[in-house]
This record gives sequence, structure tokens and C-alpha cells, in this order.
Amino acid sequence: MKIKLILESKIESIEPSLSLVETLCKQKGFSQKENNDLRLALEEVLSNIVDYSFDPHDTDTDIAITINEISGGMEIRIHQNGIPFTLDAAPHYNPQKIKTVDDALQEKGLGLFLASKKVDKLECRYLGQKGNESLIVKYQSDPKVIGHKLSENKMLAEIQKLTEDDIKIVLFRPADALNVARCLYATYGYTYLKAALYNPEYLKEYAQSENTIIVTAVSEKITTPSDIHSEKSSFVAGVAIGSEDSAFAGIMEIGSLVVSWQLRGMHISDKLCIDLLDRIIQAGKNGVYTECVTLHTASQKVSLRLGLFPCCFYLNFIPNEVHFKNFDVQKSKRQTFVVYYKSIKSNNAQICFAENTGALSDDPQGTAQRKLQDKILRIYKRLHITPNIVFKKNCLSEKSNIDVSRNETFRICLMFAKSISSDFADSIKKIMATRSFSIVETWMLYLNLSDAAWFYAYSDLKKLGFVWSGILPGSANGDFLVMQYVENVVFEEINMACPEDDSWMLESVKEEYENRVY
Repeated sequence: MKIKLILESKIESIEPSLSLVETLCKQKGFSQKENNDLRLALEEVLSNIVDYSFDPHDTDTDIAITINEISGGMEIRIHQNGIPFTLDAAPHYNPQKIKTVDDALQEKGLGLFLASKKVDKLECRYLGQKGNESLIVKYQSDPKVIGHKLSENKMLAEIQKLTEDDIKIVLFRPADALNVARCLYATYGYTYLKAALYNPEYLKEYAQSENTIIVTAVSEKITTPSDIHSEKSSFVAGVAIGSEDSAFAGIMEIGSLVVSWQLRGMHISDKLCIDLLDRIIQAGKNGVYTECVTLHTASQKVSLRLGLFPCCFYLNFIPNEVHFKNFDVQKSKRQTFVVYYKSIKSNNAQICFAENTGALSDDPQGTAQRKLQDKILRIYKRLHITPNIVFKKNCLSEKSNIDVSRNETFRICLMFAKSISSDFADSIKKIMATRSFSIVETWMLYLNLSDAAWFYAYSDLKKLGFVWSGILPGSANGDFLVMQYVENVVFEEINMACPEDDSWMLESVKEEYENRVY
């Protein structure tokens, strides 16, 4: 289905097009939230075009809209022959600059910032003599996108006949996108937090990112017609995804490791991870890590077999909305991850310790830093990493600089200390008191170990109730000391599948948590 509209460049012309798109989305099965998100983005783009795209003397001021139904979503192209424009030319809204009402009034670009957050793709391109084109793409994350009738049920007898020799590990193939989504469903139901991975079209686009590697375990003995595409697709027995976050550039996470429940016991998890690890090594990364739900010890055992070892805990990290279809981990409010790490190549990590910690009134002998220093170096030794240790005098900056991002799905706030000054604790308190962070339940703070001032921040953060939970090394941005603020953790429910040599880490985190200050 494709519909074309021509609008006059007037504010009153916008509403009819919004209503039409809303009707088409309802017919396609968009949820009300998805519909509202697309409407907001479209209204913002059209309003900007009407307000800013044309000079007073322009005569060709029509706006052409093409609405195209695509697999799993809706695509809208908006064309006009106005002033050359790209998103780079738009004001860049920075929510971190908003401290007061006056700041909010002066900061420009909020509309496009919100619009970009509400849709899967928002682009504005200047096409030279062909004018300007804006592209909006919104995918459905609703379960109806992949269908509720899984063909696996019809193929159960065929699946059970498969042997290890029938399964091969391959790089993600677009034709298998639907069956990857079905493999996710078989394990998580529709509770998996990355809802877009249920959408075959999104998976195809996601797999093309230079920061993503997707490998699948497939059997070509069983092929199924796709519900969305005409080509045949292979049965997907498992999937593993490697992804690189810009905050941890240089290291990749092995995540979304899922194996079809009918084929457990064929070592598919190991084969997927080994193949993915080889590809990550070929990509020249510094290291690889994986986040394992602590109660799900099988995934931790896979990590150990790959040569990964625990380096930190993410306490109360995963909300209770998520559950495994065939494995109950919902024994506490929020589940905790244990992070496993493997160094691939030396990143010349520099760890700085401050020389004059005795100046701290609560650590006159500097014993607190030495105690934490021993813990950090013990983790490095376990990871077979030899950091370059440097002792420096107090390196406090004139002003604290903290990057802040929020994950609403996980109800987590991530904070990265770019620079540390004497007002660091006050800066953290102001962030935590901000109304926009009221939904946050877990605060994650990363201190760069190459900044000698990190220990001063650590000392002040402990007074705010933060606890040390480990380190995350290998990033091109530096090695990080991980600190967290959480309300309640049930340590009796935290398991580590690692040897006893690593159990000290959990005991150390538990001790910090139990002795924390409010």
C-alpha cells in the first residue's frame, strides 16, 4: 500500500495528514502508544517545514507526503523544494544543559530531539536540485508482527530428529530474520526487553550496523516459508549477538544468547559463542564481556568455558517484567547480573592511584585506598591483564563533568565521570534529585581509573550510599571502576558458577553493601 498526498504549506493542512496516518496505523495494528509516537514525530517534522523551510518570495511551497506500508511498520517520506536543510544544521538539544526553567526556554531543538526518540529512523536529506526529503520510519514492536502461531509446533517431530551434524553456525542471513524472532519468543515469550528484535525488518537493519555481529545456529534440513517474505528460511536453533556500546568503545558484549529448548544438550551455546568470539577477535577488539543473570548459572558456565572470568556485578539490574519461558528466575524484585570479561589484546591500561589520600579525614593512613587497590589488582590478575600502575598527586579538576543517560525500560541511570572536582558528590546529588529521573531504581556510576581523582570520588560516593561492585576494563575510553546505588539486594539469591577463587568478589561487594551509609 502506498498513498501520496500534496499539502499546502500551512499549519491547518497538517492535521488531516496526521489523522490519515493514524487511521492507517490502526488498521495495520499499531498500538496506541506506537501511533502516538509516530504522530508526534510527523507533526514536529511538518511543523518545522511549514515554519522554516520557505522564503517569503518562494512560489513552490507544496509539501509532498508519501505513506508507504512496509513489513512490520510504516515509512513516511516528506518532500519539499524549500531552503536546503539537514539534521546536522538543526539546533542540537542537550538535556544535560537543562538545570533551570530559563535553561529549558533557551535551549533549542527539543521538538526534533523528542521526535527522533519516538521513531526508529528520522532523517532529513538535502538532494540538491531535487529539494529536501525527510524520512520517518516506525516499526511495530507489538507481538502481532511475528505472529502467534509458531511453525515450530507443527515441526516438532522434525526438530527432534536433528543431530549435532545437522546444525551449523552462520553469520546472520536476512532470510532467517523471522525465525530468529521466533527463537527469541520460544525462550522469553514476549517479555524480552529488546522488543524490536522481534521485528524481522529491524533485525535486518540492526545486523548491518558496524557495531553489531549476529550469528545463528541453523538447520537447512528444515525450511519454512516466511510469514512476511516469499523466500524460504532455515530453522533457527539459536542466536548470539555481539554489540559495541559507544561508551565502551573497543570491547564488545556477547548478548541475546538464546537456544531453542528442543535442542538443549547439543552444545549449541558453546558453538555460537566460539564463532562469535572468533569474529570479534578478527574485528580487532580489545576484549569481550557478557552479562549473565546470576541465578541462571548455565550461561555463566558457558562464559567460563570461553575463558571469561567475573569482573563486576550489576546489582538489581533487570526488572521483574522479564522472565525466561522455561526457567523461573523471579524470586526477587529485580535480577542481578554478574559480568564476565576476556582480554583479547593489550590496551595498555593505565591505573592511577593518588599519593596523598591521607588528606582524607576518614582515611588518615590511606588504608582504604590500599584495600581497594588490592581488590582491583586481584581482578586484573584473574583476567590475565597487567595494568600500568602510576601514582599521582591529587588531580582534582576545577569542575565536575558527568555524562548522564537514562534507560527507561530498565529504570536505570548511567553516569560517566569525565572529570572530578571537590563538588563531585554535590553534582551527583543534584542529578539524583532531578524530577526527570524519578523513575530510576538503580544508579550506575563509572569512574575512569586513569584519573587519579577517582578515589576521592569513591570516598565521597560511599557517603551517599554508593557501593563498589567491580571493574570493567578494556574500553578505548579507559578502564572503569563500577559503583552503584540501589535500595535492596537479596544476596542469598546471587549465585556464581565460577570457581571458589572468585567467590571473594561477591563477598566483598556484599560487605560494602551491608556497611553502606545513607
